Amino acid sequence: MKSLGLFSLLIINLFAQEAIAQKNTQDAILWRISGNGLKQPSYLFGTIHLYCDAEKINNSTIQKCIDSSEVIALELNLNDFGTLIDIFKLAMKSSNKTLSEQLNQAQYRIVDQACRMWLNDSLVNLDNKTPMTLLSNFYTSKLMLDCRAAPVDFLIADMAKQAKKQTIGLETVEFQESILSSIPDSLQLQWLIAFCLNPEQSQKDLKTLISTYDEQSSDKLYDLIFKTSPELTFLKEEMLDARNEKWVAFLNNEIKTKSHFIAVGAGHLAGPKGMLQLFRSLGYTLTAVRY
Repeated sequence: MKSLGLFSLLIINLFAQEAIAQKNTQDAILWRISGNGLKQPSYLFGTIHLYCDAEKINNSTIQKCIDSSEVIALELNLNDFGTLIDIFKLAMKSSNKTLSEQLNQAQYRIVDQACRMWLNDSLVNLDNKTPMTLLSNFYTSKLMLDCRAAPVDFLIADMAKQAKKQTIGLETVEFQESILSSIPDSLQLQWLIAFCLNPEQSQKDLKTLISTYDEQSSDKLYDLIFKTSPELTFLKEEMLDARNEKWVAFLNNEIKTKSHFIAVGAGHLAGPKGMLQLFRSLGYTLTAVRY
């Protein structure tokens, strides 16, 4: 469920677009946070971790929101060299238990066949990967989307860097690793095997997710995540709700003194305990911004 540049429009044009967006729709993946005593607005933007069309993100509306913000808040501070090193180390980290130890012969053949088809490699060479890491390799394969997909988070980080904005991370790589590690091995293997049994369906689901993202509908994205991955329902509290509450509690204080452009996974926006609802419950006004 991971080419850059261009700039601006006048701020008055951005606010005019926001007024039109509020009139025409009440859903978006980019939201203006105002009211509740704020001297200047902040912005909440939903990202997606695999995306092909950088130019759709690198547009004048999003750039103007970044330009008008003092701080760019990402899940991870992708403009910090130490964070990038930690991400690389995590991606290269070997599992304590090889995949061949966890798969029976039939499952091993299924996963090996998928490796040969989608990664042009053998499971023998990937045996020390965790199920989640191998699954990530499948999804980031060029065959999956027929493009060099990149996380929108990195695009936003680059736009922030070009604008010379302070960038912060809401979490550390170590914390995110602990979340992934908390997912039972049995469930990770279940996801991996499900992919390998029907990679075409996974490819179709991913393309549907991206097309829904292009519709700029946080509500549809939230529903689609649980429709295509119903097993995530059991991890919702830890992976979504608890993190949403922690982030909003922190940001509630921060946006009162400095305007923020907040970019987090789009699945964190909607839902009864999503960030949109949490900010509203604190008295803020959330206005949809379409681009």
